[in-house]
Amino acid sequence: MSGSPIKTFSSSKYLNPNHNLLREISLFTFIIITTSIFVQSIHMMEHISQTIQKFVLNYQVAQGIIGSKVDLEPIHFVFNLTYLVLIILTLIYLKPSLKTKDLIFILLITVLILQTWHFIEHSVKLYQHLTINCKSCPGILGNDYNLILLHLFYNSIVFIPLVLVYLIIIRHYHKMIKYS
Repeated sequence: MSGSPIKTFSSSKYLNPNHNLLREISLFTFIIITTSIFVQSIHMMEHISQTIQKFVLNYQVAQGIIGSKVDLEPIHFVFNLTYLVLIILTLIYLKPSLKTKDLIFILLITVLILQTWHFIEHSVKLYQHLTINCKSCPGILGNDYNLILLHLFYNSIVFIPLVLVYLIIIRHYHKMIKYS
């Protein structure tokens, strides 16, 4: 944020020579985005392992890496809540530096919308888990689609755009270092 006591990366034109995508990126914002990537990477590994267990190893019950040791629905709820909060924080801290037509803004808004839906889905799954004690609760769309593939899809579409944002910021940072 402008005037922030937190160290910022300086601005440079990026992707579109007609305007700056980023005027500044605070170190704190960079840490939030990095934490978001880390949290969602762990979550993605869980869903990839479930997919491999179910469709490659033919496990009857595919619970992922930590799913066999803990109660899955509350853990996924916490992962999704944490990721949603981190995306909101990223938008709050980057918004003053972005225009609505900027690629980073569009990607982050896309992640926010999709992750909000994903969080609602997990809220319903947690409610079902607590009220009817289901192990792998269907949520909203789970009766119509394979749960493992559905949630692998959900997690992929909220992860890939953030990885793109991260790569844009890293590239911006390296450009700044190279030309400073």
